[in-house]
Amino acid sequence: MKIYSKLSKQPRKQRKYWIYDAPLHRLRKQIVAMLTKEAQTKYGVKRMPIRQGDTVVIIKGSFKGIVGKVIEVDVKRLRIYIDKVTRKRSDGRVVHVPIRPWNVRIVDLDLKDPKRKEILERKRKVAAPSEVELEEKIETPEKFEGEVGEEEIKEETKEESSEASEEK
Repeated sequence: MKIYSKLSKQPRKQRKYWIYDAPLHRLRKQIVAMLTKEAQTKYGVKRMPIRQGDTVVIIKGSFKGIVGKVIEVDVKRLRIYIDKVTRKRSDGRVVHVPIRPWNVRIVDLDLKDPKRKEILERKRKVAAPSEVELEEKIETPEKFEGEVGEEEIKEETKEESSEASEEK
């Protein structure tokens, strides 16, 4: 008998647990998008959670290439709404089309919130280690006793090739 009923290896049940039936605090962490190359160099991070006010570009779908501001983030449905992405309904109303967050790239972050600035600084520190840490990682390994260097290998191969030519 299973002790924990949600443990399963079946992909359909994994999708159900991690995506469709997931609690909102876990779904919120899934609404993340990569930054464009220019934004990555500007902010020093690769990806950030999407928030209202961010400027994004759509990279997939029928609205590909449109740049606009995020006006709403629907956590429950895992969708975002962008100001320039609309369609006309049959009754004449204009509605915003929901877009999946993995189909967009962030062009510019909205940094009005001080908490978001703190998140950006924290992620930047993790992404770019200090110069001291880099120097410690790049230290050259010392030769051990009995270790054969490249020069010694070249000399040995020359000796072997000269011995082989003398025998002929």
